[in-house]
Amino acid sequence: MDDSADTKFHIRILIVDDHKFVREGIKAVIKQESDMLVVAEAASGAEAIDLARVCTPDVILMDIKMPEMDGMEATMHLLREIPSARILILSQHDDQQYKQHAKQVGAAGFLNKKTTVQNLQGAIRIVARGGNLF
Repeated sequence: MDDSADTKFHIRILIVDDHKFVREGIKAVIKQESDMLVVAEAASGAEAIDLARVCTPDVILMDIKMPEMDGMEATMHLLREIPSARILILSQHDDQQYKQHAKQVGAAGFLNKKTTVQNLQGAIRIVARGGNLF
């Protein structure tokens, strides 16, 4: 692969969701942005951990409800191994309890999947720059 092609992309993203349709939709949204690149996709928390070690994403978009290892547990594991990881939890649940749990496990942000495309793109940039979004 030609590394010079990657130089225009600043935010490397790993998408983690057990639904391929959701991953494809998020990837389509990210492809619209010239400063973002999807470097990998995972269908489970365990797969996300393995991929994050290899592809070194700047931002990990993490679903909560997944088989094998849920997003909260995967977030804890990832942050132990890769403390610099910036994890944005994406969930269909907008409950305060989920947001609080996301903060407790070290996520950089929490966003409801019902959000707009612009909000998702903005949230990725905020988290990538070191900000938090709850």
